[in-house]
Amino acid sequence: MVDIRRKPKLTFGLIAFSILSTLIYLSSPAIWLRNANSHTTENGPRVCRYPAWRLAQNPMSSKIEPITVVTAYWNIGAIYNGIPFQSKDPKRYMRYMESYAYIENPVVAYFDDPVMEELFQVIRNRSGLPTKTVLFRNRTKLWAFNLEPRIKEIYSHPDYPKVIPNFHSSYDCATHAKFVAVPHAIQANYFNTEYFAWCDMGYFRDMPAGLKSHYHFRITLPPKFDMEKVAFTEISAPDDKLSLKDIFFKLRFWVASGLFIGRAELLSRLAEDYQYSTEKFLRMNLSETDQQILYGMYSRFNLDIPRTEIQVYLPDGTTRDPWMFLGELLREIWWQNNPIPNECHNCNRSQLIDFF
Repeated sequence: MVDIRRKPKLTFGLIAFSILSTLIYLSSPAIWLRNANSHTTENGPRVCRYPAWRLAQNPMSSKIEPITVVTAYWNIGAIYNGIPFQSKDPKRYMRYMESYAYIENPVVAYFDDPVMEELFQVIRNRSGLPTKTVLFRNRTKLWAFNLEPRIKEIYSHPDYPKVIPNFHSSYDCATHAKFVAVPHAIQANYFNTEYFAWCDMGYFRDMPAGLKSHYHFRITLPPKFDMEKVAFTEISAPDDKLSLKDIFFKLRFWVASGLFIGRAELLSRLAEDYQYSTEKFLRMNLSETDQQILYGMYSRFNLDIPRTEIQVYLPDGTTRDPWMFLGELLREIWWQNNPIPNECHNCNRSQLIDFF
């Protein structure tokens, strides 16, 4: 992956490698993938920093465009994630769903469990928020869960690293399903919006309890957002030295996939490239969650360069959880620009309650 902080020197070897790569690329079945120039500075800032003092002194504005939020819950049972008392189980997600009582955006939510779907509808309807739910009673018909037999086969190899919680085929499939749900919601476009955001069901799990509490907010476009890119939170700077195998076997991270935002056209294209790349990596006996897939897609070792550029927002230490930086940033911006009503008593937005 190219580091934008230094301009690469064009050597004879690099030119030769580029020519060879082009020839291989043109003969590939993935000829529809094109070079997106994802890491050039000419297309705008790649990393955006927003220190906390700017929020306090000069509330930032983010462009308010109608954005459909897409989420999903797939009942894969209880998955232990390595953190004490924080297994991923249905009861926990029943609590996490309460956070969607506060998100004013129209929401399209996907389920394979009718009980969880009904609970989500109750939470949203009690707040009078626009909602569409879609139930897949047989999730194995979805592209993401069709991959599970192959993933199990890869993980059964004795030399493949066993990493919690990622060493779980259903968990991997659930993360891949984001890139099924998003294009489905875009194609249906139930709320007629140009922009869409994927948001994990448990992303805003630190909201205060109680409906109608004036803690509502909207997910808007991030500050200095480039409409020709898809916005993510960056967890760690990309390492050009990491091979594809290193990314998967050593469980390396570049961007957090809990929330990302972009125009419908770009997100649909990203989903197509993601599905192609996932299947390609599986043929290479490489399997992990969506975050490793995304890292691998944009690695310099991946010759099929994605068509969609990514704009990253770098955590600056002002949020409680760096993995949730982009969402917390947008929530804080909304709250800075939309004060608590005078009639709201005992409303302290600084005292957020974890749904753990």
